[in-house]
Amino acid sequence: VFVCACCSSSLLGSWSARGCKAVLVDSFRTKCVCDRLSTFAILARLNPDTNMDKTQLPSVTLMVGCGVSSLTLLLLIIIYVSVWKYIRSERSVILINFCLSIISSNALILIGQTQTRNRVLCTLIAAFLHFFFLSSFCWVLTEAWQSYMAVTGRLRNRIIRKRFLCLGWGLPALVVAISVGFTKAKGYGTPS
Repeated sequence: VFVCACCSSSLLGSWSARGCKAVLVDSFRTKCVCDRLSTFAILARLNPDTNMDKTQLPSVTLMVGCGVSSLTLLLLIIIYVSVWKYIRSERSVILINFCLSIISSNALILIGQTQTRNRVLCTLIAAFLHFFFLSSFCWVLTEAWQSYMAVTGRLRNRIIRKRFLCLGWGLPALVVAISVGFTKAKGYGTPS
């Protein structure tokens, strides 16, 4: 369903359909006819009458993409673990943790697509997705920090590893905990 709307002068940044109507020209074009001068847009709106089945399986593209990504990352972890005594380093620890956060995100994306009916489960999946996506970014930041410290010669393994783990897993956990606390978990999941 297409709606023709103009920029409302009464409320800053809002759209109003008053005085406008969408006219279907043909199957590929829609024309907006209005009785005033303003900024206009043709907006797409979901038809409220359509019954969307929320238990639908994820799309094939999503399943294949997340599956291939997870399998290759799992293969990378297996290779790293099998030759661990030769490549043991801070970079290896960071890479394995980064891979684990991406694999967890992929799994939650696939699981979460079919779990929208249970509100509590949906909220938990959304909060964990937030955590794992943030941790992925933090592990990339940790990799940059480790590279900087290696170049400047300030790398001390035991102390630095704890800091890396705190940045990679701890900071995202803190951010998600604060977010859940402030929003009372209303910012996670779907309203229905």
